[in-house]
Amino acid sequence: MSNDGRGLFFFLSGILAGAVAGVLFAPKSGKETRNDIQDYMNDAEEKYSEKKDEIKNATSKHLSKIKEQVAKTFEEGKKRIEQHRTKKTD
Repeated sequence: MSNDGRGLFFFLSGILAGAVAGVLFAPKSGKETRNDIQDYMNDAEEKYSEKKDEIKNATSKHLSKIKEQVAKTFEEGKKRIEQHRTKKTD
């Protein structure tokens, strides 16, 4: 998960750097530049939303695996306790 967070940071940094570079080097009027920035931000918002969904899905998968493992370990522990109790009473 730490890689996902780091990737998101670099992704958002790239968006910002691209927007700044685009504004500084674009020989366009203010209205055209504002429209370009709006389009760029809309695209960035869509990409951010997709990345957020990817992270959410990956987190959900990992959480499900963890829950399954905890349940499995808990059941194994219960079995061992029961085995220990039956050996003790014999």
